[in-house]
Amino acid sequence: MDARGVLEKHKGVFVDTDNLFVSTAEARPGVPKLLTGYVNCEVIYPYIWIVRDLTKQLIEPFLDEAEGFICPQTGDIVLLEAAVTLALEAGKQTIGVWADKVEGNNYRIERVGFEAAIRGKKVVVLNDRISQGGTTDKVIAEARRLECEVLGVATLAGVSSSTAERFVVPKVHALCTIDVEAFPSDEIPTEHQGKAIVADLGHGAEFQVAHPDYAGGYINLLG
Repeated sequence: MDARGVLEKHKGVFVDTDNLFVSTAEARPGVPKLLTGYVNCEVIYPYIWIVRDLTKQLIEPFLDEAEGFICPQTGDIVLLEAAVTLALEAGKQTIGVWADKVEGNNYRIERVGFEAAIRGKKVVVLNDRISQGGTTDKVIAEARRLECEVLGVATLAGVSSSTAERFVVPKVHALCTIDVEAFPSDEIPTEHQGKAIVADLGHGAEFQVAHPDYAGGYINLLG
């Protein structure tokens, strides 16, 4: 099964829409980062056979060594549960935990029993899509706080130049890569000025509240 083809079929890939998207990462403190494209992986989550097929592809390169999987909340938990189940079906017992979003836009493994279960394990960080890598960075940092050995990062769609060097991990396994431009919201290139910002994907809604008078206006793409 081809990840990009499936995501496109379910209308989860947004490129060449002539709109801008607000990333979950900041260009610098207090300044949002804008993107020329976006991937919404949640569109495939209702279809468990699709999730299982793609998750199997995600974990295969790590299965021999992996002792656990870590992801950020919330949607990625679907992949996490599939990964642990598929590993068990392959004869490998692994741990699966997620990191909750906490104050300061950080992530913390804080559920009762999670820290003890995953501490010191060889783990893979699962992130359904990687935009600019900010969330992935934070989950990797949390894994290392718990003395885990991070074997790598696995993602359905990397919408940036996500590399092993970028995350300082042995391997990044992306089922597809979707290249987009990224720039600070206060330094929009001339060719993108005046484009509408998508309010119902990414952090568009928050940006709209903070910048109601944005010159390009706002648009919803999901409905």
